[in-house]
Amino acid sequence: MIIPNSVTSIGERAFNGCNMLETITLGKNLVSIGQSAFSNCRSLKSVTIPKSVTSLGSWIFTGCTGLTEVKFENNIIGSYMFDGCTGLTDVETPDNMTKIGTYAFRNCSGLKTVTLGRGLTTLGGDAFNGCNAIETVISRSEIAPSMSGVNCFTSTVYNNATLYIPIGATEDYQLTDYWYKFVNMVEKDLDVIPGDVDGDGMLTISDVTDLIDLLLSGGGAGSADVDGDGNVTIADVTELIDKLLSGNGN
Repeated sequence: MIIPNSVTSIGERAFNGCNMLETITLGKNLVSIGQSAFSNCRSLKSVTIPKSVTSLGSWIFTGCTGLTEVKFENNIIGSYMFDGCTGLTDVETPDNMTKIGTYAFRNCSGLKTVTLGRGLTTLGGDAFNGCNAIETVISRSEIAPSMSGVNCFTSTVYNNATLYIPIGATEDYQLTDYWYKFVNMVEKDLDVIPGDVDGDGMLTISDVTDLIDLLLSGGGAGSADVDGDGNVTIADVTELIDKLLSGNGN
């Protein structure tokens, strides 16, 4: 389904429970999306929120269990926006994103990787509560975003996940509620694209070739460490190939 550029607003519950809806393209002039507009559209697979969107109701995509990909061009995420979207495995917010609402990704039980952009200032209460499968949190901001309560993440995540932050940012994160609860906090050059071995800013088959050459020569670090475990192994080659096959190359 395509929402034309002439549409500026989608009303409350407009497409609620449309289980046959698999794809949707939102028009570039869309300004507001009402409460529960697409909630429980269980066949919906992907969505891009255009940069024109400035007003968001609650529960917009709640219960969209088939949703596996979300891209953000706008600068806010609404409350309960993706609550119970169990098909999501990774979430990345752009650098222009400033706020993630309360309960935004609550109970996204399949979520493994969360990447927060440089411009994020506020992480709403319980934003990732119930997301116990999270293994990696990447926060690109040198200044720790404000967490609205200890339950932004679960104790399981605080104890077991790895938090990657910019080089030199450890002191600020350790002094800011509730980032200090992360047991595994690691400084890292976050400008490096994992897998971009040839340094051209994209993930291509040439990176696979270069990665194999590095592996055979016993060298490699930085972008060659695709899975982020601190070592360059055959697992990184497999991870890079998976990224290319799934279309996650930049």
